[in-house]
Amino acid sequence: MSTDFYHSSLISLLAVCGGLLASTGSKNTKTAGRSTPVIKSASQWSFYTVYALVMGADWIQGPFLDALYRQTYGLSTGTIAQLFTAGFVSGAVASSATGSLADRYGRRAACLAFCLIYGASALLTASGRTLALLTAGRVLGGVATSLLFSVFESWMVADFNGRDLQAKGLDLQVTFARMATINSIMAIVAGIVSEWLVVRYASNGAPFLASIVLLVAAAGLITTQWDENYGTDSPANLSANQTERTDKAKPATTATPATVAQILAHRNTQAIAVASTLFEGAMYLFVFFWGPALSHAAAQPTRPLPYGIIFASFMAASTAASLLLARSAVGSSSTANPQRAQYALLAGVLGGSSVLFGLVAASTARESRMFVLFCAYEAMVGLYWPCIAALKSAAVADEVRARVYSLLRIPVNVFVVLAMWFASTVTGDAAPVFLVGGVGLAGAVGAVVILVRV
Repeated sequence: MSTDFYHSSLISLLAVCGGLLASTGSKNTKTAGRSTPVIKSASQWSFYTVYALVMGADWIQGPFLDALYRQTYGLSTGTIAQLFTAGFVSGAVASSATGSLADRYGRRAACLAFCLIYGASALLTASGRTLALLTAGRVLGGVATSLLFSVFESWMVADFNGRDLQAKGLDLQVTFARMATINSIMAIVAGIVSEWLVVRYASNGAPFLASIVLLVAAAGLITTQWDENYGTDSPANLSANQTERTDKAKPATTATPATVAQILAHRNTQAIAVASTLFEGAMYLFVFFWGPALSHAAAQPTRPLPYGIIFASFMAASTAASLLLARSAVGSSSTANPQRAQYALLAGVLGGSSVLFGLVAASTARESRMFVLFCAYEAMVGLYWPCIAALKSAAVADEVRARVYSLLRIPVNVFVVLAMWFASTVTGDAAPVFLVGGVGLAGAVGAVVILVRV
């Protein structure tokens, strides 16, 4: 299949995103006079800027990680699976401690630690010429990922509650939708830039060095623009002023400090845990196999695929879906039962993803059809992130937020480790992997329906 098909697809998807962004801006302008005025001091732009930088640093590595391992370093599929497994194992181990440490010693400090650890991981990945160095890079990457998907969101929610931004005209659900949009936009840009860097410098390692630059910029902004916030009160670490601020950040619905065990025992949290484990586990399988699957199905197997452009197309599809969600009333305060609507959306996303994985398993010989199905799946991902973020923010109290978020990542990492072991036994096309992922996602739908009674 001609590379023009991929370029045309990206242009079409970007046009859809542009139209949605323009119409969303017009809608916001029309409703501005009827909504609560946003107080100037309620700005979240320092968070959005940092979030864009750290997600860009993560995404710019994605399109060429497999190519770096496979083409530059000449590693086999089994060895690559072992490297990924090392990362997920380290992430699972780190998740048992990083959240608790972030809650006690500060989420801003944990975000700075992420920048340092992920920068070291990128450097080792780009320059590591031995398996030991590459393994060290993956281990650090696993630790960094456990921080990325827990402490930044925890800092933001605590800051939102601590500054009482809802009373100042902001909506947490809108913040989550914007985060999903920023995430997807940065992924699109990262895909295009990574493609340019690889072509410009003739090196699959160039995007990893660019990632370090973004992480340094993010660390500088965190240091100068963010205040520290905490979870669990610690007289040794909190001043009286900070203790007061932490108390203020607690949701009004939390009469007494909720223990981690109480939160994890709640049916809603269990539904979130099952859904996130199976969806994100399947997503990581997708990350590992989309490149080899498209290469296997390519009409011209000897022609290198434009991985950066394909990746940008996936992210454009995800962006379009998150923009559509932001325009809708699903889960907003105007919905009669916003939480129930969010769980219904989650079940729909899980079910749709299950169907798409099944179709991919039956389409591994057709490159164009597989690409379209992959884009449709990425649209499901664009709906999933703001949905699961809103549900977690409602289910978890501020004082233990980072700890619980980190614990919720442990089953994800364990699931992916087992999936990577299974993947390492697969030869030829990836149909069995997608089939197993589809079955797991179907099971997640049943679990959410039973636990929450959607």
